[in-house]
Amino acid sequence: MGGVMGKSRREAGPGTARSKSIGPVLEALVTRMNRSEARAEQHSIRLQLSGPGGGTWAIESTEGNLRLVKGPGSATPRAEVYADAASIRRVLDGEVDGREAFLSGGILVRGDVASLERLSAALGTHAPSGA
Repeated sequence: MGGVMGKSRREAGPGTARSKSIGPVLEALVTRMNRSEARAEQHSIRLQLSGPGGGTWAIESTEGNLRLVKGPGSATPRAEVYADAASIRRVLDGEVDGREAFLSGGILVRGDVASLERLSAALGTHAPSGA
């Protein structure tokens, strides 16, 4: 792979795509969610992302659409996701299977794990069970 994606975090250095806010990646996720069957389910997900580019984010259902909120959001989350921003970025970029990242402990979830698994399967960020 070329570019920053093929380099280690140390080689990529500050100021590269890996150290920028994960906000645009999460915005793209919400856009995908709004175009998928995932939109039909009520979501309230809080993401606590550590490391460069991380922060607290919320994905919330509002008036039949999903929106991304910088900060904890206004709704009580059905699920909270704890991970470093780089791990979430790799899952959303399709570099790492979401279920494998969860099972290996790279992503921790508190709350409705089944809801997140359905969302992940609908978005193609992990292989469906039994695949």
